[in-house]
Amino acid sequence: MRYNYLFVFFLIFISFKSAFGSTFIVTNNAETGPGSLAQAILDANAQSGIDSIHFAIVSSSVADRTITLTAPLPQITGRVVIDANSQPFSKYFGSSQTRIQIVGSSYLSNCFYLSGDSIEIYGFFIHHFTTGLLVTGSDCRIGGTYDGNVIFDCTDQCIHVEDCKQASVVGNFIGIDTTGKKGSSTTGIGILIENGSKITIGGKQAGGSNIISGNTTGLFLAACTYMAINKNYIGTDINTSAAIPNATGIYIDSFCNNITVGGDSSKDMNVISGNTGNGIESGMNASSILGNKIGTDSTGINQVGNGGYGIYLLSGSKKLLIGKIGGTSGNVIAYNDKEGIYFQEKLIKTVTIQGNSIFCNSQKTGNGGIVTNGGNEGIQMPEIKIIDAQGIMGTAPPRSAVDIYSVSTCNTCEGKTFITSAIAASNGVFTVLFSVDGKVTALATDSLGNTSAFADCKDTSENSCLVAGFINSPPSACSGTPITFLDQSLSDFNTAITSWSWSFSTGETSTEQNPTITFNTDGSYQATLTVTNSLGCTSSITKTIEVTTGAKAGFVASTKDPCIGDLVIFTDNSTSTSGSRIVSYNWDFGDGTTAASQNTSHTYNSIATFSVTLTVTTDLQCSSSHSENITVHDPPQAKFGADATDVCLGTPINFTDSSTAGNGAVIKSYFYDFGNGDSSTRNNPHYYYTTPGTYTVTLTVTNNFGCSNSYSISVTTHDFPIAQFTSTPKCVGENVQFTDQSTVDNSLDIVSWFWDFGDKDSTSTQQNPRHQYESVGVYTVTLTITDNLGCMDTRKAEISIVTGPTVSFSISDTIACQGTLLTFTDQTDTSGTLVFWHWNFGDQANANSPDTTHAYQTPGVFVVTLEVINRSQCMGTAHDTVTILEQPAAFFFAPAQNCLNETISFLDQSTGGTGATVTSWLWNFGDGSTSDVSSPSHQYTADGTYQVTLTVQNSLGCFGTYSQTVDIISQPQAGFVYNIAYPSVEFTNTSINSTNSVYTWDFGDGTTSNLSNPIHNYSAQASYNVCLIVTDNSCGASDTICQAIFVTGIASLPNTISQYISVTPNPAGNIVMVNSLKEDLKIEEIRMLNDLGAEVYYHNSFVSNSSIPVSISNMAGGMYALQIKTNRGYAFKKIFHLVK
Repeated sequence: MRYNYLFVFFLIFISFKSAFGSTFIVTNNAETGPGSLAQAILDANAQSGIDSIHFAIVSSSVADRTITLTAPLPQITGRVVIDANSQPFSKYFGSSQTRIQIVGSSYLSNCFYLSGDSIEIYGFFIHHFTTGLLVTGSDCRIGGTYDGNVIFDCTDQCIHVEDCKQASVVGNFIGIDTTGKKGSSTTGIGILIENGSKITIGGKQAGGSNIISGNTTGLFLAACTYMAINKNYIGTDINTSAAIPNATGIYIDSFCNNITVGGDSSKDMNVISGNTGNGIESGMNASSILGNKIGTDSTGINQVGNGGYGIYLLSGSKKLLIGKIGGTSGNVIAYNDKEGIYFQEKLIKTVTIQGNSIFCNSQKTGNGGIVTNGGNEGIQMPEIKIIDAQGIMGTAPPRSAVDIYSVSTCNTCEGKTFITSAIAASNGVFTVLFSVDGKVTALATDSLGNTSAFADCKDTSENSCLVAGFINSPPSACSGTPITFLDQSLSDFNTAITSWSWSFSTGETSTEQNPTITFNTDGSYQATLTVTNSLGCTSSITKTIEVTTGAKAGFVASTKDPCIGDLVIFTDNSTSTSGSRIVSYNWDFGDGTTAASQNTSHTYNSIATFSVTLTVTTDLQCSSSHSENITVHDPPQAKFGADATDVCLGTPINFTDSSTAGNGAVIKSYFYDFGNGDSSTRNNPHYYYTTPGTYTVTLTVTNNFGCSNSYSISVTTHDFPIAQFTSTPKCVGENVQFTDQSTVDNSLDIVSWFWDFGDKDSTSTQQNPRHQYESVGVYTVTLTITDNLGCMDTRKAEISIVTGPTVSFSISDTIACQGTLLTFTDQTDTSGTLVFWHWNFGDQANANSPDTTHAYQTPGVFVVTLEVINRSQCMGTAHDTVTILEQPAAFFFAPAQNCLNETISFLDQSTGGTGATVTSWLWNFGDGSTSDVSSPSHQYTADGTYQVTLTVQNSLGCFGTYSQTVDIISQPQAGFVYNIAYPSVEFTNTSINSTNSVYTWDFGDGTTSNLSNPIHNYSAQASYNVCLIVTDNSCGASDTICQAIFVTGIASLPNTISQYISVTPNPAGNIVMVNSLKEDLKIEEIRMLNDLGAEVYYHNSFVSNSSIPVSISNMAGGMYALQIKTNRGYAFKKIFHLVK
């Protein structure tokens, strides 16, 4: 119970915190859905501001705190803090600071994907993914002090940070499990950072260290800048005492800069030990490696060596600081299987190595301390020549800083402990007045920051009285260059050198301390120095001096006689002597321009002779020059013309050369390219084209200096025009229309036509002429066309001239009445060859079939014409006439609306037409009845609308028809009902067939009304005879109804109740039944009044409230009123009592 109270308190606490920002609570370990981590991420993404995701899973069991994913969690896009350590009442997993476990059911692509900015992840145990965390947002935090994550068992990388600015990875176990002592069999990169900047790996405070072990590469940086790697354990367990190796501890590529590995404080120290390969493998520049333990535990004493080099510098490394003198900035680099520091190749430079403790490396093979492989500008390591109790003397690169180190007891000569520093003089001699005992070594660093390998170790027991030495400047020289020999001889402390004796293989000698000698020929020379000190000790040294001419300049030019504008290619063929190499080229083209590449090219823009000089310089500063003359000539100017540039196909074109050779030159060759693959070497060729088109003709001329020039013109060859024509029709006596359809090149026009029609001497020069042939026959028509270039073409075609058809036709009736449908039939004797018919009926109507019909709508005489065309397109015509008689105009008058059974008169008003009279009539009344009289009468026996049709015939035998409708209306039937509410009586008109009627009311008291539904007030209670007369306005028929009503003082109640009360029988004899027609309508009392308004019956107690008998046997006959009270109001009924 106490647990539940605490949990409620925790939820209240969370709610309180959420007042400062949106907080989402994870309450279960479901993969998705309400209360899940995935849903909380989605909710946070939808919010603005910095939100929080906290955990409140009720159960503290490991199973309930484990989230198993079958798909990656939703991408995190908003600013949010996800804190698994907010889970209450739950133990940490192992030695870690994690409380929530996330497991991939398979190696999913990722667990968390942080694409937004300002996202923080704390307290998760994440494993079995391809990538644990993918970070592409900026200002993100992965773990914190005593609040980190455990991320391992990832196939690609535990953490992948890409394109991120400003982030931190603090306090995490990366590549090892929650015990901090065990790695996974499935390993990838621990932390991969690509294109990152201002990212911190590790923390200076207690609990901020990352344990990055058990991976292929612990930390991999690519194209990163401004990174701080502090206080991490890379390759060891949580205590740094045992190895959990990465294959490589830290890998940094050559695109990284401003990276700090470690720092000046002990709080910055990384332990980079126990890895199977190199501790650090780096190509970074402008960076530092300070204060780290590389190959030892965190104390710097116990062995946890790397299986490769301590630090392996890749090609591209430069401006790198490895350690510093003083404080804790120096690195401890020890117990590694290979050298402590190793340069991949000689191009590595400006790597400064100072203040480090380097010992016991490469005990089995190798040189132990530092191998530069010619890197750091090839700086020579110092030499310790004299060592005793008073100090150390030796030589080093002039003006370099010399650091002295004591040496460990291991096999190799490495500097374990820094003793002191000195500066070498201009002749390279350094002196250290410092009491030492045992072995020492030294490093030299020049003014550019290049540090040498360790000097050979020297023991105080190996002291010498005098050591001869010298250097020559330059070390190797060109013949004829003076060489200065600088004495570096050293004499034991408290003694001095008293003489110098120099001898050279040339026979020259000197007793100066620093003589200068010039060797005038190249070769190898011996120089020997013998020195004597104040104790009489002597020492000699001999060195070989290499003197060389250096190089011999030479080149070849692609041409020595170019033309203006030609590109001349210069190819170097200089040589250098053995032991030297050409390092620079200087070309002088003689026209004020130069170049500095080995091989070059140049274009001259003026006519002259130019001296071209190549000067080469070797690495020994030996120079050589070579010159050659280049004469630049004036090029020819090509030019030619053509006698025509627009020609017909096959027309010869004459080309005429007008080129000039150039100053002082003659043209040696001509080359015409006709643009179609054909060519000519004549100066004035003739040529014709066989294919139409536009061609570029180019003439290239070359003079006797080999200079060429080209000139081009365009020539267009046109295809011949194509003569074509059509003709129609081809009938004797008709004009034959000839239509030109010739074609010509788009850019040309036909300018003339000549027609020969083939009959006698008939011709035409029109484009589209007409010609009439006088007799049947076959004629040859010839068309000749000419375009504006004079190109011609001729077309011949035979045409047959034939006769046209003989046309005839018949008409079904040549005299007919107006509107009669006539039949027209083609009777042409060659109808089988006809292809077209055209009828013209003379009244603007037409038809196009062989046989047709037509009805004339107006009287008169009409000319009918038939035109037919046969297959030869010849036409024939025939004519005939048709007389159309005028039809009579039928018409009559009858009333449009009539009463039923009324006799209707129909008045004929027909006319017979011009010159004719009406001779007969036929009526159809629409009800089956007919009549043949001119103006009949007719009576309809049923109401409705009837169509009456009159057909008349005139004296010409033509008929006319007219129709009209008549409406037959039924007589009205009067009727009404009333409702008495004394003194008012409401009358309701119930008449039928009275839509268009007039109403006349007589209320029986001398008053009347014409309203349809009047209300009348009576002045006295009495019986009144009320009559209603209904008169139809259409046919005048009327009907009358009268009713006697008894007006009493009994109020009439609303029909809404009365309609549900029945009184039967009515009229009644002895008994009348009062019935309720609704179940919920109950009768409570019955009151009866006579015609004087006196009460004659009252009762309010009934056996049944729905059906009540009322006895009226003892009442006088007459009209009575019933007032019936119900549970819903009053009803009013009337009865008539019949006395038997």
